[in-house]
Amino acid sequence: PEAAGIMYTPDCSRDTLECNIPAVLYEFPADPAHLQNENPAAEAITLLYDELRDYKHIMETGGMKPICVRRLTWGRGPLFPQLDNKIYSEGILAGHPLFRHGLASVTHWKQMFPHITMALNRRIRTKLGLPPEREEALKTSSAVMHVSGNGDDQTFSDSSIVKQACSNLGVNYIECSQDSRENFKTIVEKASSADVIVGVHSTGLTWALFARPGTLLVDVNSGKEEESWAPVFSLIAESNKGSLEWVRVADTKKLTTPDIQNILQSSILNRSMKLVPSADSSQQIETTKPVEVVDPNKLRSKLYDVDDLGEHHIATSINEWIHFENVAITTDKLFLYDASPEARKILQQDLQPFNGKLPPYKRFFNGVRKDLPQPSVVFVDKPLNVKEDCESGSVREETAFFNTRWHTDNMFHLHNDNVLAETAAIMMSPGCSKDTLECDRPTVLYDFPADPVRLRKEILAAEAIKLIFDEVRGYTHIMKNGDKPVCVRRLTWGRGPLFNYLTFPKYTDGKLANRRIFRQGDSSVEYWKRTYPEVTRSLNRRVRAKLGLSLDRGKAQKGVAAFVMNIQRMGGLRSFSNKNLVKSECDKMGLKCMDCCDWNKESFKTSIEKFSNADVIMGVHGAGLAHILYAKPGALVIDITNGKEEAWLPIFRLMVESNEGRLEWVKIRDYKQANAETIKNILKLV
Repeated sequence: PEAAGIMYTPDCSRDTLECNIPAVLYEFPADPAHLQNENPAAEAITLLYDELRDYKHIMETGGMKPICVRRLTWGRGPLFPQLDNKIYSEGILAGHPLFRHGLASVTHWKQMFPHITMALNRRIRTKLGLPPEREEALKTSSAVMHVSGNGDDQTFSDSSIVKQACSNLGVNYIECSQDSRENFKTIVEKASSADVIVGVHSTGLTWALFARPGTLLVDVNSGKEEESWAPVFSLIAESNKGSLEWVRVADTKKLTTPDIQNILQSSILNRSMKLVPSADSSQQIETTKPVEVVDPNKLRSKLYDVDDLGEHHIATSINEWIHFENVAITTDKLFLYDASPEARKILQQDLQPFNGKLPPYKRFFNGVRKDLPQPSVVFVDKPLNVKEDCESGSVREETAFFNTRWHTDNMFHLHNDNVLAETAAIMMSPGCSKDTLECDRPTVLYDFPADPVRLRKEILAAEAIKLIFDEVRGYTHIMKNGDKPVCVRRLTWGRGPLFNYLTFPKYTDGKLANRRIFRQGDSSVEYWKRTYPEVTRSLNRRVRAKLGLSLDRGKAQKGVAAFVMNIQRMGGLRSFSNKNLVKSECDKMGLKCMDCCDWNKESFKTSIEKFSNADVIMGVHGAGLAHILYAKPGALVIDITNGKEEAWLPIFRLMVESNEGRLEWVKIRDYKQANAETIKNILKLV
């Protein structure tokens, strides 16, 4: 951002970042909570500017007159690698001045990123006494730079395995260890002498900015938390005219020398490069023959439930749904093209109970609904030829989700059986942000007909579900029986877990113990319990962004400053007979209270706004308490019951804790007969 700031300053060169008057950065104090290592930052930033000074040198003089300056630039430029995130053009940041022209502005900055990278290199190299221009990386590789990160999780088990792999391949090995405290100049020199940069996913791979133009960046990762960073690091590599090879493995710590050798060979060949032995090598490399460039219209299907070893991983796909890429679909068939043997094996194994078909109604209790489409999986032994195999000769650039709404008759089931499960499905889908639910392609829910026996309030469900997806369509929009199938870039089949039911013993030791998601027993259930708070946070960010509300919900207050919301069921069901009693006792105790809510009249947005203002939510036990998902983090929930709902206690506790809150389960004999003393004792919990 600071390089861009200099480039766009009057009378500064966009090629060299040299200005006709000195460039001085007046620096505000760094955030001590986030500051870890100031030295590398200071060294890099000092090279950009002619001088660095504290802001007090100009903003706190104590004199009678202000300081005058010839030119002044306030602010910073965009965070370039994150321009691939749709929130800049379509989401919460759409109103930012930089992006007020929408996608055109984002496109402009993406186009400028390579120019800024080149100017940054010229400036840095000149200040370091290096030749300002770098040699282009060749389509032949004779030097590989290995970057190891700062933490134990950012390195291979031993750097020597990379060195040995390079030796076996007959190419030069360059080591760059973040822990070695090499100076900035040394690392820049190393980066600019390599044709390939390889390492476990870490911030250290950002050194690709200073590599030779055209360098291949090989990012080796376990595909867990790193998946959302693929577009970011791809943009970094491309800004330097290079490319990214995203290599996903089961465990980076278990890789051996042959594994690294295969990764280097396949990555280089995938980019139509050659391996060429260094001058002092006697090795003869068999893989130096030219490689045919892949036709972009011929695609290979992928199954994200499966890693290279054919194993499932709870942390990536969770196995309660199936993520596909580059597939074609009709009403009765799902076509996978040129799928790997491992993907075939796993998919055939998992679909065996369904006779090779995709179960259209993946839920915990009722199994498969027989009246819905149930496509058979068909493996095609050739790549997908877009022009020949797909309807209209194109692939739909979207992430398609297939699901069936179930039991949307109240707030609890709407969220537990639908919204939370679908939120988790988006979070775990390739190319989607776990924090914002924004994806690199539009998310479209293809909706099967709801079960008419259980469906009562479809309008409420539609309003909630449309907030988490970009679009909701009927399944017939994509599942057709034309001459050719509809091809789609990404497709997710099934739904996530019904979070609040994870407390039921039947999941681990009952009739559901063998279900795919629970085949690892308690560990799977515990994983989902840990994931539940993440899903709740992401759901709130997505819903509030779409409704135009502030993303910051604040924190719940305690004691007399608390804002108490009393849930009253309309029509008198599950509510106190004297509706004024709670407010009267609140006033006596100095608490601010209000009643909520008439869900037959209020919009979804109004209800969420009310709950997000409350520090305490109290009410007679019922589905309306599920609104606590949208309360302030840390809110106290007082669930009043006559004791007949004991089985629901752990379920509602899990829901409250997912929002960092605390549940108080208050049992009274008859809430219809509650008097002032009873209400007073309940409010003491606040």
